[in-house]
Amino acid sequence: MSKPGRTWRILVLTAIFAALAVAVMVGWFDFLAFDGHLERAKGLAFAACCWLASCVLACSDPRSWRPSPPALWLLAGLTAIALVLVACAALSLGGFLGDRDGVLHRGTALKAILLYWGIGCAAVLAAGVVRRKWRESALAAASVVVGLLVLEGGMRVLLPYRAMVGNQLLKSSRHHHGYPPDSRMYQGTFDGEPVVIETNEDGFRTSYSREAFLSYPVRVAVLGDSYVFGLGVRQDRVFCQVMEDLLRERLEREDIAVLNAGVTSYSPLLHTIRLAGDLAAYRPTHVVLLLDPGDFGDDYKYEQELRPERADGRFAFEDERLPAIHSAVYQELDRLVGMTMRIRRLGRLLAFPFSKEVRSRPPAPVYDYYAFKVTVEGVTETDRYFIYRHPLEETRPFFERTLGYVEQLDGQAEGMGAKFLLVVSPRYHHWNPAECPDNWERNIVSGDEPYQYEYLTFFDSAAEGLEFPVLNLLPAFRETDEFPLVFAHDPHWNADGHAFVGREIAEYLVTSGFLD
Repeated sequence: MSKPGRTWRILVLTAIFAALAVAVMVGWFDFLAFDGHLERAKGLAFAACCWLASCVLACSDPRSWRPSPPALWLLAGLTAIALVLVACAALSLGGFLGDRDGVLHRGTALKAILLYWGIGCAAVLAAGVVRRKWRESALAAASVVVGLLVLEGGMRVLLPYRAMVGNQLLKSSRHHHGYPPDSRMYQGTFDGEPVVIETNEDGFRTSYSREAFLSYPVRVAVLGDSYVFGLGVRQDRVFCQVMEDLLRERLEREDIAVLNAGVTSYSPLLHTIRLAGDLAAYRPTHVVLLLDPGDFGDDYKYEQELRPERADGRFAFEDERLPAIHSAVYQELDRLVGMTMRIRRLGRLLAFPFSKEVRSRPPAPVYDYYAFKVTVEGVTETDRYFIYRHPLEETRPFFERTLGYVEQLDGQAEGMGAKFLLVVSPRYHHWNPAECPDNWERNIVSGDEPYQYEYLTFFDSAAEGLEFPVLNLLPAFRETDEFPLVFAHDPHWNADGHAFVGREIAEYLVTSGFLD
């Protein structure tokens, strides 16, 4: 084809698609209406017809206006799609094409039409190229496949940690979120040491299966968030393992097992759900909850997200799972350019003609754990450290809400015949602001807030009236000369911090007779 002919074809296609886009945006579909309830069906039918016309132009010989043979098969399929959509509009099949009272989400519609139009034109052009140069096309495709396989194998051999499944939290309608079961994931490199996460059949970071844990007479389950989970610390150096080793040594018995049931970003509210669910199957004899200053904001946020009216779960999430096949190359692309998010968006657009939900609703926003908003004393706070900036009389309701969930956990433990212990944990700035000099959160919390000790004061006062013991770790942290106990760039405990906490809790369990 000559250059002027190709330019002419591009101009015609652009003009037709521009007209189609305008039609979608302003809703010029009333000429297909029968009862006014099928706006989506009309739009899809009209779009399919325009798409068909564009593809005819794309694959035709401009001199004879006859489609080339490879295009005949494609055009037959496109014609069938257009006829089906037009028939659905004419027969008022609103139940198939969407809710009768819904509204077409025009932004998604326009993108979907653009995508399908582009795919159709690309398929016609590709068919023409393959027909003329099929040997070269087959060689190019084979080269790409072989190259990707070599790259995949090379990454797995030369970069084994980076090729592993990355640290992932999966959304759950029942538990809000959690780690994938029976998985081995790479969390990252901390202080020059690679950290690998291994989970059991329930997604807990432990080497114990349910069956193995139940074989021990003394079964201690430790609940908490990322401080219990052990962010940035090797699995064998998390304080739960330190506790187990010390308890066995101090009590001179090997029948004690400590289960790490911590999950990043968990709170007492979420643990009440887990303790009533899969965690109950472990039948712990002792339950220890580590309370962190971020838990009060988490409980407030998760309480707002609860959907008890849902029959399929407590939270409005679709249950996520790890892909059945893991690719190191794909994961690297995902890290660099967000491949997973882009593929999900493309999938939504491709599903547009066939999904009522996609057609009538805008894309669901990506869940953001750090999106937080609460009003205290007329001030809108946007992070979980708001409890540091307001006096106790204003933050007391938040502390009491979380205390209510803690008491519920105590009741659940008592119901299964277990003893309950609450451990209240400070952050590094409560005992030594010199820790964590490069804290990535320093733009959120200064470390010298006016009311940062209020939650510790609240629980010290409340401890006298509670039916379970409360251990405040702040005095122990203040008395120690060990330094540093947290990472330089992150407020989580490093390996030495976990060893310190493990020793302190184990000492309390032994000297208080909690395990008797």
